Amino acid sequence: MRTLSVVHAGARERLARIRADMPVEDASGERFGRVTDVRLDPATGGLTPAGAHQAPNLPVEFAERLHQIGYIRIEDTRYFRRDFRYYATPDQVSSVDAAVVRLDRHCRDLITAFD
Repeated sequence: MRTLSVVHAGARERLARIRADMPVEDASGERFGRVTDVRLDPATGGLTPAGAHQAPNLPVEFAERLHQIGYIRIEDTRYFRRDFRYYATPDQVSSVDAAVVRLDRHCRDLITAFD
């Protein structure tokens, strides 16, 4: 079994400040989506739903990793199709303020899924 990377406290703290419907920017500054769900690391308090929590529609190895370290699910708002989702881990969130969640990478580099 593979070992998971440990997520540092600062990343978990940023994840805890994220709420449903917050806009999300990638590393280029493009606002590409909005938060639809947040899951915190179970070791730090379990699940904090931003919206109605749903298990990620992903291959098992990705879903297990996300459930163990936490994630935000992001709905792509750039296109007419609303069934495309991105998943970002706590260490991929570079900053969170009252208005926006900023990621440290481009949206094309995130885990993706069709729900």
